[in-house]
Amino acid sequence: MYFCRMSRENRKILIVDDSEGAGRALDIMLGQEGLATVRVTSPERIPEMMREVNPACVFLDMNFRPGMMSGNEGLYWLKRLRQDHPETPVVLMTAYGDIDLAVSGIKEGATDFIVKPIERERLRGVVDSLPKLVKHGAKESAGGKESFFYGESHGMALVRDMVKRVAPTQASILITGDNGTGKSALAREIHALSGRKGGKLVHVDMGAIADSLFESELFGYAKGAFTGAVTGKAGLIEEADGGTLFLDEIGNLTPRLQSKLLCVLQERCLTRLGETKPRKVDIRLVSATSADPERLVMEGLFRRDLLYRINTIHIDIPPLCRRGRDVVELAQKFLNKYCDLYRGGDRLCLGDEARNEILSYNWPGNVRELEHVMEKAVILTDGDVVAAGALGLKFQMGEQPDGQGSTMAEMERDMIARRIEENDGNMTLVAKSLGISRQTLYNKIKRYGL
Repeated sequence: MYFCRMSRENRKILIVDDSEGAGRALDIMLGQEGLATVRVTSPERIPEMMREVNPACVFLDMNFRPGMMSGNEGLYWLKRLRQDHPETPVVLMTAYGDIDLAVSGIKEGATDFIVKPIERERLRGVVDSLPKLVKHGAKESAGGKESFFYGESHGMALVRDMVKRVAPTQASILITGDNGTGKSALAREIHALSGRKGGKLVHVDMGAIADSLFESELFGYAKGAFTGAVTGKAGLIEEADGGTLFLDEIGNLTPRLQSKLLCVLQERCLTRLGETKPRKVDIRLVSATSADPERLVMEGLFRRDLLYRINTIHIDIPPLCRRGRDVVELAQKFLNKYCDLYRGGDRLCLGDEARNEILSYNWPGNVRELEHVMEKAVILTDGDVVAAGALGLKFQMGEQPDGQGSTMAEMERDMIARRIEENDGNMTLVAKSLGISRQTLYNKIKRYGL
C-alpha cells in the first residue's frame, strides 16, 4: 500500500493513552513512517497540549481507568475536541470486541478508529488519509476566525476590508447582492467577528413570514392574546437580545409591516401581542436584500426612513461572474467539501476544459449554483479529474443573458421566468433551484408580473 507521509511543515500527532506500552508502540510505529508525535497518558492534559502543540491529529484511547470498559471517558473527550477544535481529526483506539463503541464515536465526529493490538497495515490505512484531511482543515481555518470565502478579486477585497472595519461596531449593516452571492454567509461572518458572537444570531426570512403572522412571530405574544395562545412566547426579535438580528430579504416586507418594524428599530423596544408594557431589546441589526433598495424606495415599495435606519453601513457583494479566477478556487473548495462527504476524503481536481467552462460561465445563481454544480460533479466523476461534461454547463451557457443593457431586476425576472418554464410551473422545484423560499418566490413573481 502506498503510504503518503505528512510534510515536515505539518504539526505533530498527539497520542493520548494511559498504557505506557501501547502508547510507546504506536509512537514507534508512527515514527518509523516519518511522522512526529507527542504522547501523554492522561486525557486531562488534552486542553494543555492542544494549546501548546496544536497537533495535526489526535489518537485517542477510549478507556483510561482500570476495569472501566464503557468508553464514556473517551466519548467525553471526543465531544470536547469536536467542540473546541472541530478542524482537528480524531482517531479512536479501542480494544477488540468494542467495535460498537467505536461506531458510536464515529457518529460523534471521530475521523476513524483502530483496534488494539494495532496492526501496521491497518494503521497505514488510517494515516494514509490524514495528510489530505489535515491540509484541507488548515486551508479552511487559514486567516484565524475568517470563514467566509472572499478570494482575491478587487470587489471582494473591498468587502473584506469593510467587514473587518465594521464587524466590531454596533452599526446597522445592509448587505445587497444577487441571489446566491452569500449574503447569509456574510451575515454569519459579521456576527462571528463582532463582540456579540457569544449571543445568538437569529436569521429571519422576511419573505417567508405571512403578513397575518408577522407581529406574533417577530414581537411575540402573551398567554390568551388570541385563540390557541395557551402560553406566552417570545418573538424572534427578543430571541436576538444580546446578539444579532439578521433580517433576510427585507425588501419583501410590505409597507404596513415596515412601519411596525421601524418603531421597534428606532426605540429598541417592543410590545408583545396581548401586553401593554414594552420590553427593551438589545440587538445588532444586519439586513439583506437582492433588490436595489433605492429603486424600491423610488417605486414606493420601501420606506426611506426605514432604509436610513437599516443602512448605516452598506456592503454590496459582487456577483460571481465579476470575481475572476476566484471562481475556480471556490469551485475547488466545494469539490473538497463533497469529496469528504461522498468519497471519504479522496480529492478531485478540475481538468483544463472544466476550468475554462467555469471561468466562461455567467453563473446567474452565483455561489449557490456553483456549489450545486460541484456536488453533482463529485457524484458523476469516477476518476481523479473532473471533466467538463460532469459540470453540465454547456446547454445552459448558450441561454444565459450577458447582462449587456439589462438591469439587475430584468436579469432576475428572466432567470425566474426561465426556471418556471424548465420546471413546468412546479413552484416548489423553482424555489429550490433558486435557493429561496416559496413565499419569497411568490413575492417576486407578483413584483415582476410573471
